[in-house]
Amino acid sequence: MIEYARDLVKANKSAVVIFTRGDKFKFDESGDGYSGNWRIKRDHFDSVIIYKAKERSTGAEIYIGKFESIDPVIEPETSKNRILRRSVRFTNLKRVGETDVNFHQFKGNKKNDFCFIN
Repeated sequence: MIEYARDLVKANKSAVVIFTRGDKFKFDESGDGYSGNWRIKRDHFDSVIIYKAKERSTGAEIYIGKFESIDPVIEPETSKNRILRRSVRFTNLKRVGETDVNFHQFKGNKKNDFCFIN
């Protein structure tokens, strides 16, 4: 069982940790895909960690992949601030396990639905 996102990041590496329920989280069988509609400015990480919340219980499935890029959102957005929002693209995404902790505990109690680990 995975308890902390930080445990998945190697020394001297960085990651973006993302919460999703799955509606803006897409990937194919090779692990290439994207997640989100984020107000994110930073443009490089070594990896992407996805916390995909379970529908009817606590905890989540945990995925990790190689960071690819930050791109304009894929799906249309109704917000007038659409131009400020970005999608995180990744490759080689793999399911690495599950967690029973909530997202704030998993990422280290930061407020947003994503965070950075250095």
